Amino acid sequence: MPHRPQPQDSLITHDPSSGLIVTPGLEKMLRMARKIASTNRPLLITGETGTSKGVLAHWIRAHSSRWDKPCQRINCGNLQGEVGHAMLFGTVEGGFTGARKAVGILSQCNGGTLIMDDLDALTVTAQTAILDILDTGQIRPIGGPEQRQVVDVRFIFTSNRQLKGYDAPPDFRPDLYYRIRHAVLHIPSLRERRQDIPLLARHILDKLKLEHDPNGDEPWSLEQEAMEYLREQPWQGNYRDLQFYLEHVANFHDNQCTLITLKHLFDAENLLSGNQQRPGTTPKDDELFATLNRLNWNISLTAKRTGMCRGTIYNRINRNGWTRPR
Repeated sequence: MPHRPQPQDSLITHDPSSGLIVTPGLEKMLRMARKIASTNRPLLITGETGTSKGVLAHWIRAHSSRWDKPCQRINCGNLQGEVGHAMLFGTVEGGFTGARKAVGILSQCNGGTLIMDDLDALTVTAQTAILDILDTGQIRPIGGPEQRQVVDVRFIFTSNRQLKGYDAPPDFRPDLYYRIRHAVLHIPSLRERRQDIPLLARHILDKLKLEHDPNGDEPWSLEQEAMEYLREQPWQGNYRDLQFYLEHVANFHDNQCTLITLKHLFDAENLLSGNQQRPGTTPKDDELFATLNRLNWNISLTAKRTGMCRGTIYNRINRNGWTRPR
């Protein structure tokens, strides 16, 4: 019998049933998630790449009344053509050329949950089919009798794109969006919750310490300047990006040194990029501008990263007429 997880309360918690890491910047969203989890309505989870949309989907399922019922997770991009239709609905022998009897994912999830990633990648034909299931709760396997089967499935969709407006896929059906828009959870990016970055960095480093130095007595920690540097990064890949970055740092870190400094971060970055700047050289204008943007125009960190003095950086900014992007 599966164990139903119990809510945890602290500054940062890790839910082992789903892998979700809960930080203060997610508390508002998570309060709404708890309410939605108790319903059976279809749910849409949005957020940038790497924000753990799939992890949140499993958390929702684990905290719902269907926590011990069947659950499947599929990528909508794989549901192409007749084969994708067969994956969803199943087939009877001879339902199409070469078809064998197979139970579809929807039947396998009956009574449980189906997580469908990248909803924006769903074909128009599949969108129509999903909309029909949401409206009727019935399916018909390919090649099966006209009488349809009733299925009870809770749908959780994820997408890293807007499904309405200028950024929406041109062939995404508006009526499907309207059908699911009343239960939407948006996971904010790390850039929108920079206060969480130190907590997440320490959480990741604690795990990496156990992997790289399980017998060491002292935990790994980040000096203040190194932590400030991490806070200023854009982290376009969000949590996953931060995790991979620190994994790379750990691979080149001396386990005997428990304090990770700004120099350790820079050295690891240079090894990864192959950028070994010679002493006494300064970056070109385009390199300096890129570094400024990457570090959110933090002049002190830019000076440390490039080896330039602050005055020189300000002179280059004024000479080129650069302005901080809004």
